[in-house]
Amino acid sequence: MEIILACDAEGGVAKQGVMPWPRLAEDMRHFKAMTEGHCVIMGSTTWHDKCTPSPLPNRCNVVASTQKIVGADVVISGDLTTAIANLDVGSMKKFVIGGADIVQQVLVAADVIHITEIHATYDCDTFVPKYFEPFGFKRTETKTLATNANYTRWEKR
Repeated sequence: MEIILACDAEGGVAKQGVMPWPRLAEDMRHFKAMTEGHCVIMGSTTWHDKCTPSPLPNRCNVVASTQKIVGADVVISGDLTTAIANLDVGSMKKFVIGGADIVQQVLVAADVIHITEIHATYDCDTFVPKYFEPFGFKRTETKTLATNANYTRWEKR
């Protein structure tokens, strides 16, 4: 399982369930290139985020919720690490795309974390860690994605 998300310079990912920064075309292209043809796993808040088309096209859309989610390919609940591990998606990669609660629940089970860090601070009320060494990860790649954003790949040690 892999995690992919964007955050601001302080690890902020959302304000009242919505990404607070303007869409960054380079990040959207990067996200699409990595996840297209694969499985994206999200919480219901991410599913309902007005900035995210639901379902995401050309992907298997999995939503973690105790409610029925119209339009999702699969709905999972309970222990998310186990539910994701038991999710049969064939040869597709499994990408957890948010929100922060889902990321925190599956963080120790992930193999790779992909982070786009926006070089600004926004008025966020939801955060993820800025560094993943304490969770057993090592930074293996950092590159400029745009003039105001870097991409960093973290891999399980």
